[in-house]
Amino acid sequence: MTEKYILQENTLPEFIAEPVKYLSVVSKQGSVKNILGELLKQSHVYKGTVNDNVFDIAESIVGSGAQYFSLKLNKNRNTLKIDSRTPKTVTITLTEHVFNHHAYAARYMKFKKLQPAKGSSDYIVYHTVTANWNGPEKYSKDLYALVSEVFACAELVLLTDSVYAPKDEVGSLMDLHESAVVLEVKVFSPGEVDSGDSIAETPDLLKLDVDEHHEVYEYLSLVHLNSLPDYRNSHVGATSIYETPQAVHDLHLPLNSASLATVANVNPVLFYALANNPDVLSVQATTISGSYLLLILPDSSWMWTLLR
Repeated sequence: MTEKYILQENTLPEFIAEPVKYLSVVSKQGSVKNILGELLKQSHVYKGTVNDNVFDIAESIVGSGAQYFSLKLNKNRNTLKIDSRTPKTVTITLTEHVFNHHAYAARYMKFKKLQPAKGSSDYIVYHTVTANWNGPEKYSKDLYALVSEVFACAELVLLTDSVYAPKDEVGSLMDLHESAVVLEVKVFSPGEVDSGDSIAETPDLLKLDVDEHHEVYEYLSLVHLNSLPDYRNSHVGATSIYETPQAVHDLHLPLNSASLATVANVNPVLFYALANNPDVLSVQATTISGSYLLLILPDSSWMWTLLR
C-alpha cells in the first residue's frame, strides 16, 4: 500500500466522505470538552443495515436541507456512494463477478473497468459507473433493479449534519454520536519546548527543508498520540527520550497550559468546525484512508495530509 504525504498552507480537506475513527484536539487553554459535546449534537453518524430504497433515503436527506452528507452502502466488496457534492448522482462499484451476473446494467449505463494496480495485494477487478439516479427512464429501471438486487440488506454508513428521520422502518440504524464519549487530559509534551508568551514571527514552514517540516509533523503526532486509546500509557516511555527539534522550538507552541480531548467514530464536520475555533491549537482526524493533522498559528494554518 502506497502513501501520499502533503503539506499545505491555509487549506483544509476539500471533502471527507468517511467517519473519523479518532479525533483529537489540542486546545490553547481551558477545556474543549463542552464544545465537542455541543458539536456532537449538531451532526450524526448512522450505521447499520438497510432494507429501504436507498434513493428514498437520499431524497429524505436532500429534503432535510443538509449542507453536508455522505451515504455509502457496502455489501461483499460492492459499494454505492452518494454525497452532498453532487447529491443527484450515484457512484456504484461492482466486483467483476457481480457485474457479469448483472450484465443488463451496462445496456445504457457506461461502466468503466478498473484493473488492480501492479503489485497490489488486491487482485479483484472492479467495474464502476456514475449516473444520475433521477436520470432518463431508459436506464433508471436498470439502475433501480441493480441496486435492489445487489444491495439488499447492505451495510449503511450515513454521515449528515441534519437529523435523519425515516418515513418507515429501514433496518437497524444507530447514531454513533449518541454513545460518543469525550475524554480529556493534560497535554503530554514529548521533550521540553519553549512555549513563550506570544509568537513574534511565525516561521514559514514551506521554507523549511523536508526534514525540518517533517520533524514538526512528527512532534505534533507524538503530542496527539496521547489521545489514542490503543496507546494510553505506552506513549510516555516511547517519547521520554525524544529530543525536541529546533524547528519546533521556533514555533513557541503554548503547550504548558494546553489540554487534549479525544472522541472516536465521529462525523468529519467536527474537524472543520474545530479548525475555525480560536481556542484550538491543533486538530488531528484519522480515517480508514487517511490522516489529517492541522496546526493553527496566529497568522496562518498548516495541514499535513497522509493518504493511504
